[in-house]
Amino acid sequence: MAFTVATNGCATNTGNFASQWYPDKTSQAESTRVAVPAGTTSPGIDAAMTPGGVIQGTVTDTSGTALAGVCVQTDRSGDYRDAVTDAAGHYTITGLSTGVYQVLFDCSANGYNTQYYDGKSSNEDADSLLVTAGQVTSGIDARLTPAAAGGAGTASISGTVSDTHGTLLAGLCVS
Repeated sequence: MAFTVATNGCATNTGNFASQWYPDKTSQAESTRVAVPAGTTSPGIDAAMTPGGVIQGTVTDTSGTALAGVCVQTDRSGDYRDAVTDAAGHYTITGLSTGVYQVLFDCSANGYNTQYYDGKSSNEDADSLLVTAGQVTSGIDARLTPAAAGGAGTASISGTVSDTHGTLLAGLCVS
């Protein structure tokens, strides 16, 4: 058997650590699979965590009013991180490895158009953002425009998100 080993910050980790793959790589594509014969343990598969990069900013509508509950998501070749804006429209995404990211602002559930940084409407046109581990990249803001209510080509889905016991969960991004 062989495994790809990844170490990253989880929901219970309050530190700002960049994801890494064994041995000390910043992407899964660079990683080395670890062979583990059945019934054995492969020792020495250690990780020394490094500080992650940070992206932060504010999301408003076109009049400058802060938007709460906007899902902000980063993507670096399938390595996703996200955050939800607070009541003042502020967000912070931590634990980013050095690399080029695209940033998505999604408030479609609240009647605003989804947008990519810097004011772009599609992934293909989105401006890339260089993030450096251990540094803060601030001012990654968005001004979202209202979606046309019932306009041609609009559609929506609805539903709830719950845990396995049926308890409704808030503050999660659905995309």
